[in-house]
Amino acid sequence: MGVLDAFSWSRVVVVDDTEASALLARKVLLRSGLRQVDTLVDSRLALDWIAENDPDLVLLDLHMPHLDGYEVLRRLRQRSTSTELPVIVLTADVTVNASQRALELDANDFLVKPLNAVELSHRVRTMLDMRSAHRTMRRHQAWLEAAELFSHELLSGEIDRPFDRLARTVGEIAGATRVCLVPPVQRADCGTGVSAARAWDSTGEVAALPSELAAIARERAFAVDRTSARVSSSSMLVIPVARSEGPIAAVALSRDADREPFTQADGDDARLFLDRGSAAVELMERREERRRYLDFFQTMVSQVAEYAIVGLDAQGAVASWNAGAERVWGYAGRRVLGQHYSTFYGADELDAGVPEDLLRSARDTGRAHFQGWVPRANGVKFWAESSISGLYDDRAVHLGFAVVTRDMTETKNLEQARESFFASVSHDIRAPLTAILGFTEMLSAAEPRRQEEFVQRVRNNVATLGVMVDNMIDHARLQAGALDLTLEALDLDRLAGECVRDLAPVLTEHKVAIFGPGATVMVDRLAFRRVLANLLVNAARYSPPGTPIEIVVDAEAEVGRLVVSDRGRGIEPEDLETIFDEFARGSAAEADGGSGLGLFSVHRLVTMQQGTVAIASIPGEGTSVTIELPLAP
Repeated sequence: MGVLDAFSWSRVVVVDDTEASALLARKVLLRSGLRQVDTLVDSRLALDWIAENDPDLVLLDLHMPHLDGYEVLRRLRQRSTSTELPVIVLTADVTVNASQRALELDANDFLVKPLNAVELSHRVRTMLDMRSAHRTMRRHQAWLEAAELFSHELLSGEIDRPFDRLARTVGEIAGATRVCLVPPVQRADCGTGVSAARAWDSTGEVAALPSELAAIARERAFAVDRTSARVSSSSMLVIPVARSEGPIAAVALSRDADREPFTQADGDDARLFLDRGSAAVELMERREERRRYLDFFQTMVSQVAEYAIVGLDAQGAVASWNAGAERVWGYAGRRVLGQHYSTFYGADELDAGVPEDLLRSARDTGRAHFQGWVPRANGVKFWAESSISGLYDDRAVHLGFAVVTRDMTETKNLEQARESFFASVSHDIRAPLTAILGFTEMLSAAEPRRQEEFVQRVRNNVATLGVMVDNMIDHARLQAGALDLTLEALDLDRLAGECVRDLAPVLTEHKVAIFGPGATVMVDRLAFRRVLANLLVNAARYSPPGTPIEIVVDAEAEVGRLVVSDRGRGIEPEDLETIFDEFARGSAAEADGGSGLGLFSVHRLVTMQQGTVAIASIPGEGTSVTIELPLAP
């Protein structure tokens, strides 16, 4: 199975004036599982091509005639439609200035030529995964906005055939090539306008109903639980339209084979949208008074826990407060009812007049958006994404505002960690490469007695670089679920000795001692060597020259134990809880660089071998990492 099989539908373009280099990248990506990889050798065509074809990823060479990669990237980021398009820069320029300039122009990643096939495939997978996550986030917002718009138009009497509208809206948001609304075979008339099968494609209504979609919709929509969304294949999705008496119809969606497959999240979002839309239609049919419908809708909104949905009056004071708002903002409803919307912003936003500007924009244009750090009730800030809509009655009189807020702190922190990761790795990889190049160039002119010193320096940097590359490859495989382990009975002390000998160039300034009676445990040889290599390199890196590194191996009860201890600077107490997290480096190590993947990989690899890992540290005295693994039978 190829690394990129899961993203085979994605479209990638390689912009490189060297045709051989572009074709090589294309060949690697096609072999890894992609089906659509285009190449452009004239960078002047890149911007128009990207605007016309909307690729999922751009691989961009920096140094090209006529229009270099920096300028292409700058113009690309100026377009609002391209700000989220991931760009991986390809270049043979290994200077710090080249990478810094590219990253300042919002490049997402940086690869040095000649390209490594494995690294290229995994970097592309990471970017396509990030692109997919962005699309999912946008779709979540689109579903929410569509539900709000549908309810508003239904309340205003602007929709004649509500289920047709729901089906077509589902098709548009889900990006379906074709959408069909199919009534149940056991009922000729549902009493809701769903009395005949209808189908639409991406351009409008079509007369012919595809028989295969109709058959699948009838079979799957009414033979399963009415709340279930059923995916019949990767390019087809069938969702029942439910009412209190049971399913009354089904919406069947399909995409072309070269498009992104449907996911379970697509089905869940579409089902929730249809359920809420169907409930709104049923309510409108059963209740003649619009006031009663609004009360019911307000009750439904108040119970949504995923989003903070707040109603404001025309002056911006809080009129309604749902359960999600209490969870996100931390205020009890009784405390904020009647308070002005500006209550939820910090001093900087208040000084800049942000709340007033948002409400003014929503009132004048119908909608406003905000992203930023805002305080909860307890003063702790979170990254908020808010959508503010102006509400009007049938006579266009402004009634108030609807504010929908999501807590996106985790996503924001991950994006910042990834940005920091790319910057740090770019620096950390170039440092040993630069040292290797410098010492090899000095070898021929050096005196014989210094040549051995230069060779040793080269070995040290090669070993350091090897551990870094292994960490990144392990991380990519772990994230892709592509790391297979074979457990066997092995002696921990012997494995430790082998690893110490392999890392001798890195450990020259430390005395490494192995103690204990030993233990035979069930581990994967290669994976555990990677674990121990990470711990030893960290111990050497953060310990003063001449200090010892100790490895103690013993057994107790049914576990074998290995402890790696150093006399280094240690880890701050507040960092211990998150030190095994992805991209976490600890406050004391921030200035040293590092990818933040070493201890993350250690934790994941040990856990995958049915083991545990713990860390203890005292600042200024040293660190001990303890690994426990099941003893061999």
